[in-house]
Amino acid sequence: MTSDAQTATLTNPLADGAPADPEDAILVARAHSGDRASLEELVRRHQRWIYNIAIRMLHHPQDAEDATQEILLKAVTRLSSFEDRSSFRTWLYRIAVNHLLNTKRGRVERESLTFREYGDGLDVSDTVGAELLQISRENFRQRLSRARRDLHSFMNDKCGLVNAANPCRCAKKTRGFIAAGYVDPEKLLFARDRVLEVRKALPRTLEDIKSLDDRCASVFRGHPFHEAPDLVPILRRLLASPEFKGGAGLI
Repeated sequence: MTSDAQTATLTNPLADGAPADPEDAILVARAHSGDRASLEELVRRHQRWIYNIAIRMLHHPQDAEDATQEILLKAVTRLSSFEDRSSFRTWLYRIAVNHLLNTKRGRVERESLTFREYGDGLDVSDTVGAELLQISRENFRQRLSRARRDLHSFMNDKCGLVNAANPCRCAKKTRGFIAAGYVDPEKLLFARDRVLEVRKALPRTLEDIKSLDDRCASVFRGHPFHEAPDLVPILRRLLASPEFKGGAGLI
């Protein structure tokens, strides 16, 4: 490996100002002409970078390794579509991010719960409820059913948050309470201290929010840059397998 290639491999390309390496273009041109050594060198130069993107998006080393292998295989078999309109790293980055986003979407769909399962997890056990109210489990279930029915009816018929056509509005109700003397906005009985805390924290919080993107980017770039497994031998075996015999889809 040349000294330039070693530098590109060891430098964290996620840091600010990481330049695109002109040697990529040379290696791509050689790979297009059938030079397998140049193709493998491209993989070695960029596998660590892809692996670190993957581990940040998938949050698990094994998942990141599997994804890196799949991304590199896509890149190798699609190398003929690279037209040098952008840097090789930019082209590779698009492949990597699209693959990782699809992986994350698939993972969320598999792990998602149905509303019924989520609701079952929220329900209070009739045994516990009956013991708390000192009634039978059957009576507790009947009371709970009536309470749910009454709440559902009221919210659907009155609450403006549920249905914009309904008459009740939090702001309207609060103004009415103030006008009737039930609530003094200058002497809140329950929320006064909290309102003061919010007013005091607001300027500082607003400033934090304004700088949040920069801070998040700094934290992201400050993560350790992990070593990636050498995937060249695996890719070499895959490309030698029957489905890739003859270089179908390759350079």
